[in-house]
Amino acid sequence: MICMINKSKDVDEMNNPESEQEADNQNKPEVKPDPVKSARSPTPNGQSIEAVANEDPNRDYYGRLITYTFSDILIPADSLRELYSEIGIPLDYFPKEINDRGAWKRACREIEKKRTYQEKQDTDNPEELTIIHEAIKIKPSVRQIEKTVINSENEEVNHEKIVKFRYEEPKNIQMKTLEGKEEEALKWYNEMMTKYEKLRSNYTQNHIRNTFREKVIHGNKINSVAIRRTGSVYFIPEKHAELIEKFSKLAKTLDKMSNDILEIVAIPVVKQPEQKDMIKRHIKKETVDRTSKVMEKAKEIIEEDKKINPSTYENFIEEMQSLRKKREEYKKLLDAPLDVCEEQINILRQQLQKITDNVKSD
Repeated sequence: MICMINKSKDVDEMNNPESEQEADNQNKPEVKPDPVKSARSPTPNGQSIEAVANEDPNRDYYGRLITYTFSDILIPADSLRELYSEIGIPLDYFPKEINDRGAWKRACREIEKKRTYQEKQDTDNPEELTIIHEAIKIKPSVRQIEKTVINSENEEVNHEKIVKFRYEEPKNIQMKTLEGKEEEALKWYNEMMTKYEKLRSNYTQNHIRNTFREKVIHGNKINSVAIRRTGSVYFIPEKHAELIEKFSKLAKTLDKMSNDILEIVAIPVVKQPEQKDMIKRHIKKETVDRTSKVMEKAKEIIEEDKKINPSTYENFIEEMQSLRKKREEYKKLLDAPLDVCEEQINILRQQLQKITDNVKSD
């Protein structure tokens, strides 16, 4: 096992872990070396979380570092449901039913900005022309294909409308062509309908990615913490490791059906003082950020004496309860009081009590 220790460790906090580790090792049976590499996830302050590439049964883990990539894929609903069953993923985490209107909108988006090229031959100086077809949104249920021709100087030399598509109901897409554009309009209609039929009967990477983000990464049951502000790396407590491994297995299966990379990477985080301190900093940062956003809204309500809907107030309360639940889980996981989190939540509670009179009566 290769272990990497952060050079910026706090000696008092770590309490001479190397000596403790040596004493522990004397009481443990000898373990044959395993070619396991360690991975370190840098954070904005330049420090790192130590994680190992695969599990060691002789070590304890706080949880997993998660990062993921989803590339283009189409999979029928029945096939995806079978994969969930085979892998053992609860159907609570299954994507929402495919939205037919959404499939039509995406089919239109996929033909937006489509470019083709041709040479202008009717002059003494032929030049390359760029032809751009766009699906312009006219109304929520109407898209219009327009063609723009641009010369080599990036100047528009021609612009014309080709066809309008109107979504009426599932499998009922109306087409309206302009005089003299019937043949070209039919070409675009057929292309759009081909894409639409595929998208209305298959789940895409967007469905799977959104489900993983909304129900796992940001789900109330999981209580993840962003390790990078960009959101590209998350920490998830160890008690959810089995679910994450199942999704990782799903991603590996879907990756074989994709032309690009589709993966969920889950790396165990070792129980060490530095890693504990790192997780504490990020849970505190998240609590401060989230409570500050709600308190800023509450302050505005008080100063302007605004009236708010009961649902708005309920959302504020749910946010506070979510933060309290997360604080309790991480307090137990890290065996640390997380006083800063508790203080922020209490301040938020006091602020919300001040706006109860601003809530509209039902």
